[in-house]
Amino acid sequence: HALDIAEQEHEAYAVFGQIDYNLTDNLVFTGGLRWTKEDKDMTNDFSEVNPGLGFAFFPPLAPRENVDENIDDDQVTGTAKLSWFANEDIMFYASYGTGYKAGGINTDRIDTALDVNFDAEESEAYELGMKADFPDQALRVNVALHKTDTDDLQTISFQSVGFALQNAGTAETWGGELDVFWQPLNNTTMTLAYAYNDAEYEDFEQGSCWVGTPFHTQQPDPTSNGDGSCDRSGGQLSGNPENVVVTSLRQDFQLGGNITAFLYGEYIWFDERMTDVNQDPLKLADDYNLINLRAGLVFENWDAEIVAWGRNVGDEDYTNTIADGVVQDGRMIAYYNEPSTWGVTLRKNFN
Repeated sequence: HALDIAEQEHEAYAVFGQIDYNLTDNLVFTGGLRWTKEDKDMTNDFSEVNPGLGFAFFPPLAPRENVDENIDDDQVTGTAKLSWFANEDIMFYASYGTGYKAGGINTDRIDTALDVNFDAEESEAYELGMKADFPDQALRVNVALHKTDTDDLQTISFQSVGFALQNAGTAETWGGELDVFWQPLNNTTMTLAYAYNDAEYEDFEQGSCWVGTPFHTQQPDPTSNGDGSCDRSGGQLSGNPENVVVTSLRQDFQLGGNITAFLYGEYIWFDERMTDVNQDPLKLADDYNLINLRAGLVFENWDAEIVAWGRNVGDEDYTNTIADGVVQDGRMIAYYNEPSTWGVTLRKNFN
């Protein structure tokens, strides 16, 4: 058998601040800075008892060199934003910000083709947007366009025998968001939200390889580098649906005696998405939609309400992740989310 002992001592310090400055009556500058210091002492001690010859070819038990690493790093990040108030109901803005996440080490016995250490992650984000109210139409509209470039993006992939944390060289994300709130009648409200997000690994030459598909097809990963790693450049960012739509409708009814009834319906649609860093085609999850419903009574005098609700009333089957089976190449594991669920909630506030 094999024994892995991983220890880490971690100290982190940060100093940050933000200011708003009125350049004119209608133009506001927002600036912020953050200084972060990370100090990590990390060790991995790997030992084996009676390791047979076969264990050398079985990564979870194969001998590995011990790891003793120290990361002493500091970083300055910040944000800058200009907000222009065209009038009291419409505001436009442009922002720029940087981000940082400290590096570390893998604690599993990962494939020797992969680096035990992973570096700090750094990002730059740009955003343009508008927030607008149209009082005469009882309408609110928010729009945003965004772009984020990340260097050394930290990724994690389960490779049937352990988790591998790695750096993708560069990841690029861009897209837009639309958020609409409309109240056509005093007792009727409607919302619509749409997000488009195009995200890929722009540069990821030393990534994880397919496990399931080669087992079933007897064909190797076509992006193999020949050393146990694979070129994942151009692949989809794990867990990212390209399109998401959320819309809702709420209707209120005044019953008298300070009692209000309401009906609420919500529809959500998620585009298909790759669920793992290694881009195995077997891990591409289908698109799915959800319908959530609520009906309730609000007792204003008692500061209480009773709500009957249903989540995922269409009983849609959908998963958050699809992973390789543990030490069973070709077998996939999917963790399903909540099925159709119904219930009643009674809420009372005590002042």
